[in-house]
Amino acid sequence: MRWITAILMTALMTAGACPSASAQATRDSALLSRGSDLMAQGRPDAAESLYRQALAQAPDWAVAWYYLGTSLMAQREYDKAEESFDKALDLNSRSPQLDRRMAREATDAMGLAAAFQKDFARSRRIYAGAIEKDPAYPAYPYNLACVSALSGDRKAALEALGQALMKDRGPGITSMLPDPSTDEDLAGLRGDPVFQALLIRNLQPQPGDGPADGLVRRGAGLLCDGDLRGALETLKEAVAAEPAYPPAWFYLAGALDATGEKGEAAEAFLKSLAPGQPGRQSLSKAMIRYAGLRAGTLLAAGGSKAEALGALDTAAKADPGNPWVRYETARVLAAGGDAQAAATAICQAFDRKDNLTALDPGLPDPRLDPAFSAFTGDAGWKKAVDACAPAREKPAE
Repeated sequence: MRWITAILMTALMTAGACPSASAQATRDSALLSRGSDLMAQGRPDAAESLYRQALAQAPDWAVAWYYLGTSLMAQREYDKAEESFDKALDLNSRSPQLDRRMAREATDAMGLAAAFQKDFARSRRIYAGAIEKDPAYPAYPYNLACVSALSGDRKAALEALGQALMKDRGPGITSMLPDPSTDEDLAGLRGDPVFQALLIRNLQPQPGDGPADGLVRRGAGLLCDGDLRGALETLKEAVAAEPAYPPAWFYLAGALDATGEKGEAAEAFLKSLAPGQPGRQSLSKAMIRYAGLRAGTLLAAGGSKAEALGALDTAAKADPGNPWVRYETARVLAAGGDAQAAATAICQAFDRKDNLTALDPGLPDPRLDPAFSAFTGDAGWKKAVDACAPAREKPAE
């Protein structure tokens, strides 16, 4: 959403003089042209004054309401900007005055304005309605994905992102969207196998493809579509075709995890962390962190503490700032009876709690976590934890 915001605001602030809505609007157009010049100079407050003069003379002019919204957005008066764009679109629905680009930008800006006010529910409604009316425009589902991620809805974010990428990256289409893997609004999704599968499902054959790549892309598409049986069969073919190819193991692990085959998923995640062939694609840092964290959690649940710690250490090296990697490490250390090391890892986790995204569960209170119940009478452990982890009331049963 931030990338779309930057592009949208550049377009809004540098827009030229708009066409006349009617024969009576010649003088108003001159005001809007002068306002556009002021916007380009970075003076949205002065531009606002001119836009309001235009509206005083032609209060039903949708184009002037649109331009007023641009000046208010630039001044971060998001509630007023949203009202202006809404007015522009309402007038336009009764008497068409906005061209397609302006109507799309007004709708997009309304969704952004609501999001900037932290009203993610309203922003999501705006984008959902926009998609229904204009399903071909990929920026709407892309921004819906961003807002859904910011509001903590993983499933909706992945679904909307899939819609956006299918519209934006089909055959013969020039991409207008950013790389989702670098968008901070989607940071909480980066390591997720389905998110990664969405990025590769539409890729055409590449010059450096190996024996597994076509199968991996096909399996990724099936994983995105929820065809887990088909994904498993295809991805098992991929790892058989190229056993030392980490991405094939990563997507297979994701499919196994989704079908509840936790033991096999843990082993597949571990294999995805092994070094691949020189010159062949490896996992991104986000994928390594996800694979290491998930493998560590699953292995610990199965009693394989040493392997779990190894996987979690790999995750920590790939993403040193991730708090959940440290917290899960603390749980494994606690299972091994090492109170001091567990307390240290807990404190490392809470030192990094600001790195949690809206899609991440909050860190629990370790004093109420059954994983550390053996240490409740350990004064040293309690003192260390009290110094770094905020206490919470025990939830009502």
